[in-house]
Amino acid sequence: MDNRTALRKIFSTLRILGRQSLAIRGADNDENSNFMVILKTRAEDVSELKSWLNRTGYTWLSHDIQNEILELMANKIVSANLEEIRKAKYYAILIDETSDASRKEQVSICLRVASSNLVSTEYFMGFYETASTKAAALFEILKDVLARFHLPIEKLRGQCYDGASNVSGRISGLQQRVQEEESLALYVHCNAHNLNLAVQDGIEDVLDVENFIGVVKELINFVRDSPKRLAKFQKLQAIAEETNIKDAPALTAYCPTR
Repeated sequence: MDNRTALRKIFSTLRILGRQSLAIRGADNDENSNFMVILKTRAEDVSELKSWLNRTGYTWLSHDIQNEILELMANKIVSANLEEIRKAKYYAILIDETSDASRKEQVSICLRVASSNLVSTEYFMGFYETASTKAAALFEILKDVLARFHLPIEKLRGQCYDGASNVSGRISGLQQRVQEEESLALYVHCNAHNLNLAVQDGIEDVLDVENFIGVVKELINFVRDSPKRLAKFQKLQAIAEETNIKDAPALTAYCPTR
């Protein structure tokens, strides 16, 4: 029973860190990692966990065990999502690819379903590493994911990507390859990408707006690049909040593509 109590605390600690998107391990010392610090803090109130952490033998705290526990929890979430997805008769897919901090290309896959009341829900199904972003490679990933989740492509009714030629191409793009398998899988260019492209093109024809955005960008960088200027700005924000000014201005990082 003591072992089970300790294991439950290990599971719940990893679940908390994962839920809050916090790092689990330390940079060079696991004893100072978020995982171990939280466990030691909880051990002050849980004698079984304290005894477990003081063991010299097997403690189930290695990196491999942490990864295995996280994978088990992830599989549980995916299984719960699939139960909801299968309740719907049809589904749609949303796919996007990007490189992560380690410069590995990751493909994110979401599934979208609608309830009998026409309330739509999107479920994130995971990241999938790929060495190629060509349409053929993405199509193989998609087929593998659908087969793994036991979702028939015949039930696919929608596909949503950005406008890149590898996914939107009418001859050999991903959307065309999917429609060759299921002709009712309608392709929709992501509205957010469409809006972004339209706004960018519109701004290029309005000099005043383009200049305004340039000034705002330089102003944000001017304040954020100096600790002293940033501290003064934060002081002004605090004064604004004290005087009950609604929507006190904040410095949001400038994004040139959104």
